[in-house]
Amino acid sequence: MLKKALLLILLIPLTVFAGRLDRIKRAIEEGDYSKAVELIKKAEEKEPFNPGLDYYHALLYQTPTFQQFHLDSARIFINKSIDDFEKADEKSLEELAEDGIEKDLILSLKTKIRDKQFQIVLSD
Repeated sequence: MLKKALLLILLIPLTVFAGRLDRIKRAIEEGDYSKAVELIKKAEEKEPFNPGLDYYHALLYQTPTFQQFHLDSARIFINKSIDDFEKADEKSLEELAEDGIEKDLILSLKTKIRDKQFQIVLSD
């Protein structure tokens, strides 16, 4: 009984965090950007170096329908995501992979942000 209780206590934080990333993703997909920002900020208080949170922050800032659309901010967050991803331990990387956050996805968003910035420069 005690072993089951300890296992449950240890697994709850992982499940809760995974749920946060999922809720952030869903809020962005549904266009509920204020909810996504709120969820990101709350999660960042507990895990300021989580590359998944920075990825979603970057995704928000590069979304043209986001009221605070700002590609420079998106670039800052995606670079932080890459840095934090490279510093993450194996356990954290496995948890991120379970949530669909992998290095290729992060690098793909970085390229997308760079391309958008380049298009803006070309149009000026």
